[in-house]
Amino acid sequence: MLSEAPQVSVIIPTFNQSGYLVEAIKSVLSQTYTSLEVIVVDDGSTDNTAEVVGAFDSRVRYLRQSNKGTAAARNAGIAHAKGKWIAFLDHDDLWMPEKLALQIPLFEADPKLGLVYAAIRFFDDRTGRITCEHFPGPELGFHDLLGHQVISLQTSVFPKGVLQEVGGFDESLFGTDDWDLCIRVTARYAAKGVATPLVNIRLHDAHASYAAERMYENEWAVVNKNAGMHQNCVACRAALRRTARMLRASQYGRRVSRAKAELGQGKYLSSITTRCEAILRYPIALARVPRRAMEAMTGRQS
Repeated sequence: MLSEAPQVSVIIPTFNQSGYLVEAIKSVLSQTYTSLEVIVVDDGSTDNTAEVVGAFDSRVRYLRQSNKGTAAARNAGIAHAKGKWIAFLDHDDLWMPEKLALQIPLFEADPKLGLVYAAIRFFDDRTGRITCEHFPGPELGFHDLLGHQVISLQTSVFPKGVLQEVGGFDESLFGTDDWDLCIRVTARYAAKGVATPLVNIRLHDAHASYAAERMYENEWAVVNKNAGMHQNCVACRAALRRTARMLRASQYGRRVSRAKAELGQGKYLSSITTRCEAILRYPIALARVPRRAMEAMTGRQS
């Protein structure tokens, strides 16, 4: 048993990924900041997740629920958390040992903070090679988040009271509940970042966009939900235009990639249909057709 209440509760939602989960938990228990607990929320797994979690010491707690999705699992973890601050980690990602030690002092220095995030590093699961790093900036506000400046939830730490005040994660959203939460937090509180990469994001086959259409719909659901936060706000309008452009361009790219895959599989009619849908949803792409045709004829690539 913990001798005293932990300062930080780390919530790890999981579903049928017990192999990766072990590494994720170990990366939290290896923190140089030691006043913590880990809450693993099993979202209806059918593998040996319970046994894997049970092998750890009392700092790691296990909760199980029927399969309700990641947002619901995170909310369950928040409800059972003992810590003053709440942090999140996905079951296939890894924390650097100094993560909490670099982030918690920012809260202690500024009680008005509602969120502390950090830079992230991506690595290939098969080779271990670092593919890229990303840091969204030292300070972010509501308009940054509304304008699709996304913070990685795996890097983020929140005061528990802030999460309770904003109502936790929206369980109706698929894959975009973290972005929505950060928008709502920054509408009321300041957010600061640590420029050091403190989380390693694992890239593997399960990251494939198998539900791209549903994700796209939920991205727009986040936009529509938060668009009216400030009435007659010039900054809001600019942020919303930026997000709309990004979402449409991203969806166009996903559809074009799918059309190419279908063409390679000999699904010619399906490929043409998908390509037409892409252009209908993003007509600005028509301006690229002459250039693409010229590149194809001359053997050059963009």
